[in-house]
Amino acid sequence: MGFVYPEGDGPKMCFNGPKSWQLGWYSNRNAATNPLVSDWNGRLVGVADYGEISNTLQYHVILKLDGATQNTAYYIAFNRQRGINAETPEGGDQVLITTQGWEYGEPTVSNLEAKMYGGGRFVIGDFDNSGRAVMIKVNYIRTVDPMWF
Repeated sequence: MGFVYPEGDGPKMCFNGPKSWQLGWYSNRNAATNPLVSDWNGRLVGVADYGEISNTLQYHVILKLDGATQNTAYYIAFNRQRGINAETPEGGDQVLITTQGWEYGEPTVSNLEAKMYGGGRFVIGDFDNSGRAVMIKVNYIRTVDPMWF
């Protein structure tokens, strides 16, 4: 499901959004929405903070953008660079947008589409073959501990 490093105890990093979603990790803190039906406005936290927020409804680990007909799903996650994810080699303390397609009912390779800091925007043109664009915006990123206050 991913690249394996030769070191037995490192680096400290976690699976991306699609892989974590597929494995059912953080499922009580994941959210899904169809952006053609309604907007989503919420707060994302990194996997290293999951244990701290597991009973707090306003925080999510992964947001999945679903469409009615599309074969590619978009996953949005905050790649918090601390704790179990302290040695992530790419996109640390950024919001990552990753896609994963489906063929014959099975997931295909996932692709990193964007890495964003606060104020960043990413536009998906023609989302779900609807002729409409969907914009993802990161309002701000807070990395001060504890980040959920």
